[in-house]
Amino acid sequence: MAELVDEKEKVRAFGQLQLQHLETVFKSKAVRQFIEGIEDWEDNLKTLKTFQNERQILIGIWGETGLGKSSLINALLGYRIVPTSQSSACTAAVCIFGYNNDTAGGNKFRAIITFKSWDTVKTELDALKKEQADLEDMRSLFENDPTSDFSGQYAEVERSIQSIMSWSGLSDAFIRKSSPEQILQNAKSLATDIFPNGKADNTGNHQEHIVAASERAFIRLLRQYVDSANKSSAPKYWPLVEKVKAFVDSPILRNGIKLVDLPGTSDAFGFRGEIAHSYQDRLDKVIVVTPATRAADNKAAADFILSENQTTQLDMDGMLKDESICVVVTKIDSMNCDTAETEFPTHDIVEKVDVLAEIEDALAEMEQHGNMVQDDGEDSKNVPLAGRKRANADQATCRAAKKQRLGSGNTDTNGKQERMDELQYQRDFIRSELKYLCIQERNKELKRKIKETLLDPSKRINVAEESVVAVSSVYPVSSEAFMELQKTPSIDGFPDVNSTGIPDLKAWLYRISLPYRQEWADADIHHIQVLIDAADGWTQANVTDLPRLSKSEVVSLQVRLDGLMKELGT
Repeated sequence: MAELVDEKEKVRAFGQLQLQHLETVFKSKAVRQFIEGIEDWEDNLKTLKTFQNERQILIGIWGETGLGKSSLINALLGYRIVPTSQSSACTAAVCIFGYNNDTAGGNKFRAIITFKSWDTVKTELDALKKEQADLEDMRSLFENDPTSDFSGQYAEVERSIQSIMSWSGLSDAFIRKSSPEQILQNAKSLATDIFPNGKADNTGNHQEHIVAASERAFIRLLRQYVDSANKSSAPKYWPLVEKVKAFVDSPILRNGIKLVDLPGTSDAFGFRGEIAHSYQDRLDKVIVVTPATRAADNKAAADFILSENQTTQLDMDGMLKDESICVVVTKIDSMNCDTAETEFPTHDIVEKVDVLAEIEDALAEMEQHGNMVQDDGEDSKNVPLAGRKRANADQATCRAAKKQRLGSGNTDTNGKQERMDELQYQRDFIRSELKYLCIQERNKELKRKIKETLLDPSKRINVAEESVVAVSSVYPVSSEAFMELQKTPSIDGFPDVNSTGIPDLKAWLYRISLPYRQEWADADIHHIQVLIDAADGWTQANVTDLPRLSKSEVVSLQVRLDGLMKELGT
């Protein structure tokens, strides 16, 4: 299917080039005054362009806070533009990443920031005030009750007040005692910029446009709108941001795919979880994210990767299919190989463990007995060294001659150091190989467990049996390793880019885009054919009212039309 889609897209591209030429020709006043219906033709061409610009495959990145969603998106985009944090959620609003087809002025990155309306912010403040009042009424009853959720609810209100302080510039005391209207009316310049007409335009959404030529400049501009973990003392826009559309020159986005980074579904700020849930119905595909440490647990695989309600909803929407949903297991580089021999007792792993033990024993012995290392020939007999070839006679002769030239004391010291350096190098190399083998073995186990437990019929009684069989796309990945390997050939545990799992996930994204792209190409080719047929009719010999077109212009136009119609016919 991929080759067919590729050929159709080439034909479409060829047709669009011809339409551009025709559009230029038809702008001539000498031509326009003799052709009826040219305005309709131009409107039809604009409709084609509009259809192409509006097409998209929305792929949502699902998961709880702190599971590696932002790092995954960075790896797929090939840029570190999405803020990440080890301790708290960063993505504060829905962020949609699409392809940047407008790089005028060298601006490879651009974004449209849509802020919440006055009404939306007031509604959120009303809800906060109500919760604040309810908690005050409950304080005497539940504050010291360890079984209640009072402390968690109270902490969430406190975090919300802190976020209001960050954008309003108002004090904690003022916010607590004031009404939503008073908070909005007294907010400092930041809110004034976002709500320039105040309550008079209570449903309008203010937008900001940012552009940047470099990744670093774009990150600095974007961070203030999306990064809720930003510790800067400057005013924060993120609590007032409704949606961010970022446009990036990334190959993964070139064919209509748009990645949707949703706030964590169990975020400490309740409203961010609500944002994530409200956007889910708009998604065409879903990537569910879970870390390797969680996915390795059978219960977690079933209960935390997707909840019962989410699974049922996906099944009702017809999305429990291999081409509609996949599970991405992140942070596979978080691996402790100390128990490799018992946890993954394959032949290759046991062999690596044995070799590593021999090398470490040899190093320990050399460090403990500094005078035990003698000449190279003697060392090679007494110290095991994985993968090392025995020295031939010429090499031994050279070493003996070198030893004779140097003082015996220096030779012993230098020989010992060289030997230790070589052993340490081999130890690091074997450790890296062992980590790679352990990661691959755990990946196999993760895939098996997730497929067995994610949609276990005994737990998912509302899910159709055919759905249980259909979902099989599980991709263990290391986003950080993938990004590091863009700068270096290999790193510990990952000998190449393919070992990170990101290329396999990209292949899934490419594969699920093909049906959409074929449908779009077919529709466009038909649309182009209609436009070409209309233009072709104006060049026929029986049309006698085009005296301003020279013979060479007619011939040139006819050649282009004939070539295009031949291409479309194939």
